[in-house]
Amino acid sequence: MWSDLEPRREEYDWDHLDGVVSYWSERGKQINLRVWVTDDPGWAGDSGAVDVVPRWVWESGTSWHEYQNEGRKVVREPDYAHPTYRKVYLPHLQRFLEALAARYCGPQNAINLLGCMGYGNWGEWHTMWSDYVWPDLETKRSILKDIVDLYADTFRHCTLSISYATDTFHYGRMGHESRHQDITPGGLDGRFLDMVMAETAAQKMHRQAIDVAVARGFALSRHGFIDGLTHADRAIMNECWKRVPMFAEADHAYEDMRDDGSHGTINENHDVVVAWHSNYWQTYLDCHGYRGMTPEHTESFARLLSPGGMGYRLVLHEVEWPDRIRAGDLLVLHQRWENLNTGRLHERHAFKLYLIDASGTEHHQQLDRWFDPTSWVQGEQNETHSMFQLPSDLTPGTYDLRIALVDLVAQEPRIRLGIDGVDD
Repeated sequence: MWSDLEPRREEYDWDHLDGVVSYWSERGKQINLRVWVTDDPGWAGDSGAVDVVPRWVWESGTSWHEYQNEGRKVVREPDYAHPTYRKVYLPHLQRFLEALAARYCGPQNAINLLGCMGYGNWGEWHTMWSDYVWPDLETKRSILKDIVDLYADTFRHCTLSISYATDTFHYGRMGHESRHQDITPGGLDGRFLDMVMAETAAQKMHRQAIDVAVARGFALSRHGFIDGLTHADRAIMNECWKRVPMFAEADHAYEDMRDDGSHGTINENHDVVVAWHSNYWQTYLDCHGYRGMTPEHTESFARLLSPGGMGYRLVLHEVEWPDRIRAGDLLVLHQRWENLNTGRLHERHAFKLYLIDASGTEHHQQLDRWFDPTSWVQGEQNETHSMFQLPSDLTPGTYDLRIALVDLVAQEPRIRLGIDGVDD
């Protein structure tokens, strides 16, 4: 949370986050980082964190809206439509985010996704728990656009994600009757559900500034997966999955899915994750839950990650090149690829050629920087050519030709390629 990392103005405490990032990055893992900067309504009767925004931000003149959280405690969220949000809160937030980006989000970093958290309960781009009321739709869109642009301009080396969860339709004055009696589905009133069902994808993307985020390359993260999905969400997914990564976050812990049928089974959740062209899936686990989930659902997780499952799986079916070529000539490789899975590789990687002799010595390596597999989707064959100008002083001999997909910065292999006929 912001209050943990900047307890006093421009005095940062990175120790705990440093430990988490270094632990996982040293083990070759990538991190989905979400730093809360608004509020925490708690969950299932638990109060959660009372102070998400540092107290000094409030004391510096930021206006707030109070509401009662899950633990019956009064907590604050920023008063987004008040002039102090832009004049006071956002400049403080910008300085904090710039410090966060400088420490963790350089050209080479372990942060795979970073959440745009500047609005809503838990930073999930909705105020379903606090019932915040906006003056009007366009004021809301304008401020949310400012938040999107702030994150996009600050984090230039990370893929950002934004939630497209369902938000309220509150416009007018603060203090009117709450939208719902309680937070259960049975407490949602008919008018609200009618509005959710009537809203089109274009309308939802406009009022939540999701269209701005997609234009800037943000991943779309749907919290409340799978039992919170609406027809507008499906339309947004269908429109956007070939353009940006898709993230599916379950709204309940693994034990809840296992023990409470109202959230679907693990297999049912996995089926929808795959059908939603998801690159990522998240559920909530503690150590006990992880120890239980792995042996209890090994087959389900294997199916989720196998060919035909979640994310992408690139297979090189054919590659052709001449048997003999002279040093200094152009080596052309004709390739036929297929993406076996329902997601998409959203970050461009280069095709890299290696020439290795019989002793294992590398004599040459070269990049095809124009190689771009980001548009490859399941069910299509993708033919492409890579051209390499061999050095004129390349030693004559017989070489193994090896290939890899590498990241554009470190130029090291990053994608584990499926093996045609073997990878099952």
